[in-house]
Amino acid sequence: MKKVNGFYPNYMRIVFMKKIKVIFLNKIVLIGVTILALTSCSQGNLNLLEPNNVEELIPTIPEVTTTPFLPDEEINQESVGLKIIVPDGFKNLFFEWGGEDNVISDQNTNCMFGSNFDGEPQVDWILSLVAPFNTITDGLDKGTIINYLSNKGELPFPYAQLVMPPSVYEVMNELYNQDLKQILVVEQSDIVSYLYNHPQTLAIIPFDQITPALKVLRMDLISPFDQNFSPKDYELSIQLGLSCGSDQIEDLPTWTNRDPEKFTSVILTGTTALTRAIASRMEINGNQYPGEKIKDWFDEADISHISNEVSYYGGCPPADPNQSDLFFCGRPEYTELFSYLGVDVIELTGNHLTDKGVPPLIEMMSLFDTMGIPYYAAGLDAASAAKPLYFENNGNRIAFLGCNAAGPTFVYASDYRAGVNPCDMDILASQVAQVVEEGYLPIVTFQYWETYQFQPMPWQRDDSRKMIDNGAVIVSGSQAHLPMTMESYKQGFIHYGLGNLFFDQMDIPVVGTRREFADRHIFYDGSYLGVELKTAMLEDYSQPRPMTDEERKSLLFDAFEDFIYQP
Repeated sequence: MKKVNGFYPNYMRIVFMKKIKVIFLNKIVLIGVTILALTSCSQGNLNLLEPNNVEELIPTIPEVTTTPFLPDEEINQESVGLKIIVPDGFKNLFFEWGGEDNVISDQNTNCMFGSNFDGEPQVDWILSLVAPFNTITDGLDKGTIINYLSNKGELPFPYAQLVMPPSVYEVMNELYNQDLKQILVVEQSDIVSYLYNHPQTLAIIPFDQITPALKVLRMDLISPFDQNFSPKDYELSIQLGLSCGSDQIEDLPTWTNRDPEKFTSVILTGTTALTRAIASRMEINGNQYPGEKIKDWFDEADISHISNEVSYYGGCPPADPNQSDLFFCGRPEYTELFSYLGVDVIELTGNHLTDKGVPPLIEMMSLFDTMGIPYYAAGLDAASAAKPLYFENNGNRIAFLGCNAAGPTFVYASDYRAGVNPCDMDILASQVAQVVEEGYLPIVTFQYWETYQFQPMPWQRDDSRKMIDNGAVIVSGSQAHLPMTMESYKQGFIHYGLGNLFFDQMDIPVVGTRREFADRHIFYDGSYLGVELKTAMLEDYSQPRPMTDEERKSLLFDAFEDFIYQP
């Protein structure tokens, strides 16, 4: 059965084939059924039922007189036809659950598919409250949307309208048993453009229809982007199932559009350089100290990323918080921080990686090999430095690629020298396209030129868009010590610079270097859905902490001032 305009046709007489436990009160019934079955078999071979024979699949239990003292008998029957009543508004979800070969009954039966069900739900349809990505509001209070749909409240300022695609509207109409005249119905394909053209509007869409141009708003502090998301606690979880009275039904399938086994989160971070003042603090307070207040960000990511910009080797002298030159290195023991955070991938595009020569870089790469942490964008020669790094998690295939555009030239790898992958944008674009051809979703990270401003330079924008044009889903700037703006470009997401993560710049050389982004990207069922922005403030030259609400609003306001939506 094919969908028409996104919906299933209104077929009414289909059989739902599942295992049913029928309880008979008398063994005599079992004997009678057996005799009838043997008689039927003697009349010839069985024929496959055509659709107009569907009534033959509906079992009829004859009336019998109960014989005293005989115990109840349970019989498990396979492939018994079961008629189910499904309200109009739930038909599409019923087909998602039961399959396209199953249809429903328009007559009275013992089974009803809906929001009142026996036991556990068969359908868990997760919806999301969304707004344009450059929305500063992070969420709404408990009950706000439910009260609005029930005509018991208004949307909070500045929002004046709520829109839904037809698939959501028909379910909500059924649930609330009323005509939701306050809701505007917009086709799913037009939701994003409508929201950007009407900024005082919110939308409710299915979780698996989220795109990178949208921001997912929390409902009572809960988001379907959460790693340990629970549908039971979420207001926009639509749970449906069967209620069949006295009939007992076993082994029913379940369906959801937010399956944790298809979900992957990736956290991308900005500059890490465990040297100078931050290294001094680590020697005093312990190597785990910088990550203690944001460790849960890493714990809640399936793949966690660090962009490391200096080499750690045994010959590096003890940290000097007052170091005046810009030739950096770190001690090998500082990498205990990466183990503590459970880092899964290390980016090596940094322009300070050979400040003390090539041997420290080689020693550090060997150290990462021993630690079991893969890295990319640097290697023992140019070919290894250019190789993508591949991951597969919960069926999502993700590849990391990176390069250094800013130099200096002595950091670059060559055919006979270890170093960092230099940026050749044409070569990188062709690599991205090849990775897509191999079935992976590419993440590209750049070590670009530092500008200490929110806006990207025109050539950074052009190079970033070129990667998206060739199939990258994310482009992230790792060079920025000052956080930068973002762009929703086609079906991808560009963050031109995240700012520092672990570096000692306390509002030097410009005010604002204490402010940090960490981007938590969400993949589902082989697609990239979007990003949740984490925000931090650096303390004690070494330790980022989650921002307060006011600090976060201020950073988002500054970053979104230059945000670009380019469909």
